[in-house]
Amino acid sequence: MESNSSLTSSLFETFSKGHDLIDSSILPSMMVVTLALGIILQTLGACMNGINVVVFFRLGLKDSVGLSFFVLSMSDFVYMLCNVVGTNVCLLVSMLYSGVPWANDFGTFGNFFIWYIVVFKDYTLTVSAFIAVARCCLVALPFHFKSVFTLYRTWISLVAIFLFMVLIHIPMLLNQGLELVFDSRTNGTRLVTWQGPYRKDSLAFHDLVVRNIVPYFCIIVIAFCLIILSAKLITASKFRKGLSKNHKTSAKSSERDLSSRDVRVIKAVCFISGSYFLGFLPTAMQSFFRAIFPEFNIGKTYTTSFYLVLFIAVTVSHFNSAINIVVYWMFNTRFREHLTQMLTRVLG
Repeated sequence: MESNSSLTSSLFETFSKGHDLIDSSILPSMMVVTLALGIILQTLGACMNGINVVVFFRLGLKDSVGLSFFVLSMSDFVYMLCNVVGTNVCLLVSMLYSGVPWANDFGTFGNFFIWYIVVFKDYTLTVSAFIAVARCCLVALPFHFKSVFTLYRTWISLVAIFLFMVLIHIPMLLNQGLELVFDSRTNGTRLVTWQGPYRKDSLAFHDLVVRNIVPYFCIIVIAFCLIILSAKLITASKFRKGLSKNHKTSAKSSERDLSSRDVRVIKAVCFISGSYFLGFLPTAMQSFFRAIFPEFNIGKTYTTSFYLVLFIAVTVSHFNSAINIVVYWMFNTRFREHLTQMLTRVLG
């Protein structure tokens, strides 16, 4: 007990005195490792989600489930591909050739480009929440699900969600940009960022709405849906075990039971939603601590600690997006069969 109390007091004293918890000297090495690991995971994620997109498209976008997973995979694919090519590779080049004038332009572009592609990252989280809600409705309204979540309404919902995500990012995008300026020191042009007069207000709106309200709302929705779906899976499992012991059951009871396909879909949704839930937790903690401690930010007292949490959040998020194909393989029979056929043709 004394050691825990001493550790808590030490941490509190460190924050109170305005000292960073992590030595800033490790920041360059930490950035190189994170960028290298990020490029590996993003490349893997782009390839895996690219395969998901092809498989779901060939299976046919004929129902709400297939369409939702197709859009989810497409969003992850675009984010991963653009991130590895337009952001991390540029940042890595700028670090490897630091001091060279043209390398600085790569770093400037990489830091700026992230503001655009992050729309797809946020869209992925909201689509995951939409899928979780849809599966909960299947459990709560099994006889009305198909009439409520029609293919047309699913299309409209997914497009509306994307437009909403773009809309809440627009204030930030309109108040900053890139431009070429003449640098007398190098006798050439440099790529620099410009900031509009309302950037401070747009940044405050971005932190409040985009980084806190929307993500936390999605996290709460996903968590609530996971509880309901998990409870339903446990109930369905007990019901099936009861059937195996007693074959005499009423038709009414069997009608209320989930089909084997529904159970597999619900399991897939639980794993996918759960992975996004866990993957976003570091980001949520980052936003939470930044709200409590204003100095926990880039260029402030706790810069190194902020970067560490940021790197962990980004790495976990990329890892989760890269392993979705494993979940689809485990719980989607048609996906597994079609992917097996594709691999057989390619490798055969």
